[in-house]
Amino acid sequence: MADSPQTIVLMMLPFVGLSVFLLVWSVYALNREFLAVGEEREDEDGDGLGPLVKLALPWIRSLGALVSRSGAMPGFRREVRRRLTAAGKTDVLTSDEMVGGMFLAALIGTGLGGFTSYVLESWYEVLIPGLGLLGMMLPLIGLNDAIRRRHNLLRRQLPFTLDLLTLSVEGGLDFTASLKKISDRLSRGPLQAEVRRLVREVTMGKTRSEALRAMAERNQLDELTGVVSSLVQADELGASLGPTLRIQAEEMRRKRFQAAEKKAMQAPVLMLFPLVAFIFPLVFILTFAPLAIRFMKEDPLSSF
Repeated sequence: MADSPQTIVLMMLPFVGLSVFLLVWSVYALNREFLAVGEEREDEDGDGLGPLVKLALPWIRSLGALVSRSGAMPGFRREVRRRLTAAGKTDVLTSDEMVGGMFLAALIGTGLGGFTSYVLESWYEVLIPGLGLLGMMLPLIGLNDAIRRRHNLLRRQLPFTLDLLTLSVEGGLDFTASLKKISDRLSRGPLQAEVRRLVREVTMGKTRSEALRAMAERNQLDELTGVVSSLVQADELGASLGPTLRIQAEEMRRKRFQAAEKKAMQAPVLMLFPLVAFIFPLVFILTFAPLAIRFMKEDPLSSF
């Protein structure tokens, strides 16, 4: 019958699937919008937050306050704070608010999973923990993506910055004055913000080694850590910074060239799956389908 329960369930399946897709997309888009706030995207008159983020901020902050008062998961919260620092989002989001946002996304996913399981009345109860876990993991996935994008920006700007710093130091300026000079010439981005923060910390009384080590610890980028280690060692040994900076700039370019060569060598391997899964079957269909159709239309016994 048209109004049987099985027919109703089958009719509702597309809507349930659409609801799951909208949940995943909205949570991921909300997280990406929140974590994509950076120096180059910031509003001139405000905090740079989008409408979805502003809509969810009260719930995120409320859950973050509950997490802060409970004192639960101190190790996990420290790890989240470390990742937020590496992504450059500590001024936008605290670790407690990040954990609160994860709980909010988990609640949304669990609610949708419960609704889907109630409608289908079948083995779909596994959607309840599955969608809840998916909602909890999406903010962390977006945070790791923000760290990766920021690291790429730092890698792109670092060789040019080292060249400017080398020219300034070899031109007679000291290290702090050189940093002040090149900070205005850098394009707006994470490295410019880090250079300006380094200058502020040195001006406020930190030693050059302490400020450099703090910058390397904040960003957790291997290339930047190597440059900082060389500068600190040259500072402790009293060596000239000019040759050290020049060597580091050349080493940075060499590593970028090697990384580009590695990606170029990986391209054929990455192209193998789409070739086998999508292109080769189409080639075979276009080649042999006309022959198969012609053979099926003709009488196979007519040739005897």
